[in-house]
Amino acid sequence: MLSKSKVKIIKQLYQKKYRKKEGLFIAEGTKVFKEFFNAGWELVFAVSTEQWCKDNCFYNNNLIITNYDNIKKLSTQVTPQPIIGIFKQKKVIFNAEEYKNKWGVILADIQDPGNAGTIIRSALWFGIDYVILSENSVDLYNPKLIQASMGAIAKINVFECKNYIELIKNIKNDIPIYVAHLQGKSLNDYCNFKSYGILVVGNESKGVNKEIFKYVHDTIYIPSHKDNVFDSLNVSVSASIIFYEIMKFRKKL
Repeated sequence: MLSKSKVKIIKQLYQKKYRKKEGLFIAEGTKVFKEFFNAGWELVFAVSTEQWCKDNCFYNNNLIITNYDNIKKLSTQVTPQPIIGIFKQKKVIFNAEEYKNKWGVILADIQDPGNAGTIIRSALWFGIDYVILSENSVDLYNPKLIQASMGAIAKINVFECKNYIELIKNIKNDIPIYVAHLQGKSLNDYCNFKSYGILVVGNESKGVNKEIFKYVHDTIYIPSHKDNVFDSLNVSVSASIIFYEIMKFRKKL
């Protein structure tokens, strides 16, 4: 039976302060739920319909059966799927030594959950090894970010960083830093990627903090098909294009 206390927990977890306080988050929809569950994230409880359980052959001691109308009241989705999971957050600490020979991306003050989730999803697809989320970026466990990532967070290490500029300053001699920037070198002709590094993508409207430019290895620009066609690309689209080029470069090594 779906109790009032469980309903209260779910509703509260749509707010950042309660997610932080309780250390929990919402994974909604069949694919997203299964990504976290199958990857071994700790399930606190889940709410679903009996039909969904039968269709997905899913039975668990932490599963609460209810009707679809109740799930619609709990969900923020326009057409919600009949499964809502509540999982424990993971706290992971970035160790530069462990990742110095891998590729990562820093989301520098990315505030739109859709953009952040899409970047994380693309990072996983193109073989980026880890993601670093700056302090002023959207909350990692924002339900819209989780949804946009389609559960990719379950399969890639995502670190939260209080001061990404200080981090870059400390690792610049060991890991090459690349920044996506309108005044950078054209990606069309770029052939200076290393076998490892970090790509920095900046805030949707402000870009990256100018302070980091003195620490970067290179800046990269994605040219349009002709001059003055538009001012810029969406940050998640830009990141995905560069990820693809990084993936192609790594395969040649």
